[in-house]
Amino acid sequence: MPFDVAHYRTLIYGTPTPNLDREKLRNEISHAIAGAKAERPLPRGQRLMTPPARKSEARLTADLQETGGGSRRLVVANTGMVPLHNVDVVVPADVTSFNMHASDVLPIDLLRPSERVKLPALTMMGGGRQIFDIELRGTDAEGNTLSFPVKISLF
Repeated sequence: MPFDVAHYRTLIYGTPTPNLDREKLRNEISHAIAGAKAERPLPRGQRLMTPPARKSEARLTADLQETGGGSRRLVVANTGMVPLHNVDVVVPADVTSFNMHASDVLPIDLLRPSERVKLPALTMMGGGRQIFDIELRGTDAEGNTLSFPVKISLF
């Protein structure tokens, strides 16, 4: 049911409403934009001669994937910018519903940036936590041991 908003406001407030003409509004907005343009311009950046260098940072991530037929695999990836040595997966002892079958592969000698490895994993139903944290560990070029917690969900 259409009604006149200006008439409704007049009934409520007792005085005629201000001019709500679109042309007037357009003129006011264009005047405000012209005033903003006339002010001192913002400082401009400078042109880079070379692309910015990315920080050398280490980062390991993991993802539990279903491969079909009830089997799963854990994909461990180096998403950082530096290679990591002796990459290992540590599953807490109290997690009984998840087991890694990769003792012959772990620790991984070298995982370069953007590389990933697929490791077989076994999940068991009916006991233990279904959402938990595992720990990915690796050593950088300086010999520092780095640790990255990863949330795993069996659902």
